[in-house]
Amino acid sequence: MTERDRTQHAPLVLVTNDDGIASPGLVALAHELEERGIAVLVAAPATDMSGSAAAIGPVDPRVPARDVAIDGLEGAAYEVDAPPAMIVVAAHNGAFGAVPTAVASGVNAGVNIGRAILHSGTVGAALTGQNLGLPSIAVSVQTGGRFDVAAKVGVDVFQQLLWQDSARLANVNVPKNANGDSEPVPTKLAHFGAVTAAMVGNELNFQLTIDPAALDQPGTDGAAIRAGQVSVTWLKGFAGAQESEADVSLRAVAPGGPAGAAAE
Repeated sequence: MTERDRTQHAPLVLVTNDDGIASPGLVALAHELEERGIAVLVAAPATDMSGSAAAIGPVDPRVPARDVAIDGLEGAAYEVDAPPAMIVVAAHNGAFGAVPTAVASGVNAGVNIGRAILHSGTVGAALTGQNLGLPSIAVSVQTGGRFDVAAKVGVDVFQQLLWQDSARLANVNVPKNANGDSEPVPTKLAHFGAVTAAMVGNELNFQLTIDPAALDQPGTDGAAIRAGQVSVTWLKGFAGAQESEADVSLRAVAPGGPAGAAAE
């Protein structure tokens, strides 16, 4: 794509998250994008929706939503009483005005690594965007890390995929000791995590624990974070070369999206 083409097709990035509209990570990511000259539309859950994965329901035809002001941000911003994946679908259908051409989810407070990302609302929003044919990224930072640094590192990766022909999805995890010049390493998902669950009286005691040994598996996102490296894992959503029932149903609620967009 030529520079003229890029100017004529300037991206509009939907910035969302699962920590809620008040999250400093969301603000840091939106500001970093605008500082790079990229237009943003912010739409995020009104409250914490962590662990919502790619949920969009229960679907109510009338969802409370309000426009809000974010200090120093030029783009419009909305808080929505819905999980982030539903917000992505709604935005792609033009609910908040101009239709976004890419999705940036985060910066999440805490890393999203290993097979547990299946349950992450941060990653679920990006997966939803990629499934609708939009280049997407999920950005998370290790507890104790800086949101502004994670936003810078995440947008560096994001700019690499914005102009590619296919809709790619990157899951970026930033260690707490990272700085703006930290180089990312390509990784695969770690195999880790164990659940303990038991009924105690009228309560379900549920806890997800991490197996430290699994985080040492070479080449994984867990090992990278443990070594203080920025992890970039390229993920595949449901979008594929062959049209599926999922493509048809999503196009019904988001008619502007391409069918069967190729996933890398």
